[in-house]
Amino acid sequence: MGIPFSDLVNVGRPLDTDFLAVLRGTEVVRTQMPKARLGGVSDIYVSPSGSDETGDGTESSPWLTLQKAADFAYQFCDALTTVHVADGVYTTGCTTYGHPDGDTRGIIIAGNDAHPENVHLNCVGNCLTTSGGYLAIKGIKMSSTNGSALTAAAAGRIRSIGAVEFGACPNGFHTISGQSSSIELGQSYKISGGARSHLYMWEGGTVSNVSVTVTLVNTPNFTYSFAGGYNCGNIAAWGTTYVGAATGTRYYVYNNATINVAGGGANYFPGSVAGSYASGGSYA
Repeated sequence: MGIPFSDLVNVGRPLDTDFLAVLRGTEVVRTQMPKARLGGVSDIYVSPSGSDETGDGTESSPWLTLQKAADFAYQFCDALTTVHVADGVYTTGCTTYGHPDGDTRGIIIAGNDAHPENVHLNCVGNCLTTSGGYLAIKGIKMSSTNGSALTAAAAGRIRSIGAVEFGACPNGFHTISGQSSSIELGQSYKISGGARSHLYMWEGGTVSNVSVTVTLVNTPNFTYSFAGGYNCGNIAAWGTTYVGAATGTRYYVYNNATINVAGGGANYFPGSVAGSYASGGSYA
């Protein structure tokens, strides 16, 4: 099933010209912001009771939004910064960007390790996006009305380093990686809602969930396919245990993209409809 480029770039962020510029490979103004570094800052705090206007990002005076924390880390922090996210519901996510000096100023978004569902990014648009940057996540749940949970573009990298939960993203993807980016689901996690696809790649992007346990509840439905992609993307998904069921097509891959399940077989991914491949796509 083909997905128009305009459909991909507009998922959840139809009016965000910076994000459109990112996916089209053009310059983003944010990367030219002045970078007055504060090397000693490595922890930032966000809470539903915080304020972007009167807070200062400390534990006693947190900010309200992840975007405020991400912008501060981008502009001022000199090393990997942990954004501590308090329990609650957040209706906006964040977009992060890379730096000319590498990913040493990436961000860790740390929620509730024991109960990721208690830190819920319940957004209208995309939950977490990186373009050329490094973003690590743990202890959060992500769902969206019109966007995707995790989006990586322009050689960005997203990595889960603890338990997470994917809720419903009916008009977006749980994970979508393109333009030589990567998303690595490196720890066991839960799926409690459906999406267009759970694992999706395009234009050289990579998504992986190797040797983890994925627990599916509520029999989520995937309207495109559980796993899929095109244009030389790659999904690496061997050795994973799926607990629970899903509906929809198991996989669909085309235009020289590959899905590697290391001989896991045609029924390896959850779903109720057989998968397929076309136009140079590979599933093995």
